[in-house]
Amino acid sequence: MAYKFYYQDQRSNFTLEHAWRMLTNDQKWCSLTRDKGKIHSKRTQPEASGAGSPMEEQAEERPIGVKAAKAAKLKGNKSCPRTNEDREASLNRLQNVWAMKEKDFAEKQVLADKKLLANLIGKTEPLTEMETELKNKLISKMLE
Repeated sequence: MAYKFYYQDQRSNFTLEHAWRMLTNDQKWCSLTRDKGKIHSKRTQPEASGAGSPMEEQAEERPIGVKAAKAAKLKGNKSCPRTNEDREASLNRLQNVWAMKEKDFAEKQVLADKKLLANLIGKTEPLTEMETELKNKLISKMLE
């Protein structure tokens, strides 16, 4: 039935059925189909009692948009003031992470030195002066 009405109005077949099925129960569009029979005018009509005061419309609030929801979420996170205990706990966590990173970096440096020493020791051709100095330095560093 609705297809016939659409064809009579538009002179073409309705091609967006998949979109209609997705949006038919969407909150944004439900209010439009519910209020379809009611007449809304931009101007307010005076009351029948003759008081002359404009009628207060009781419009439904629209659902919150994506950008407004993100802004409210970010604002909600920043609105609570931080106490000294929270700051100290955050600082302690940060210091722990920094100490772990330093330890990890030191371990990686030792591993890189070991690989370099293994490459220098494994060389079959004679080492240059710079390579021998580096080899001696790495050996002394490993023995410490």
